[in-house]
Amino acid sequence: MKVFSLHSTWDSKWLKGSERIAMGIRYKWQNSQGSILGVDICQFDSDSVASKAREIQGRIAYSSVFKLENLDSLKSILVQWQNWWHSDFSKKFFSVVGVKGKLAVLVYQFDPAGIDVNRFYSIVEKLSKQYANL
Repeated sequence: MKVFSLHSTWDSKWLKGSERIAMGIRYKWQNSQGSILGVDICQFDSDSVASKAREIQGRIAYSSVFKLENLDSLKSILVQWQNWWHSDFSKKFFSVVGVKGKLAVLVYQFDPAGIDVNRFYSIVEKLSKQYANL
């Protein structure tokens, strides 16, 4: 993360159902090579609402979903994604939506040189450790 600088922060919206939303916050970092890293976090009223919102956000963002407290599920997604690459663009963008209890998080990265899956995993791992006591 040392090569990234905070680019912007704004309120985000997460769908909890067909007509209900929750407000979250999104942070976006960028580096001089044009790589973008974003983290969108939202806390919900209950674990079940967070899980439903994760599923909805996953569909909206075309993102795989995982459990933030089980990073083996993220490893599996990363392996599948590496085997799935169909185009140059699909090598440059990756996003996942995770949940832990009442907390849901969308993590995404765009990198013109291609996503470094080890770095992406490391970022999510550090994020999960920050929320280890939730």
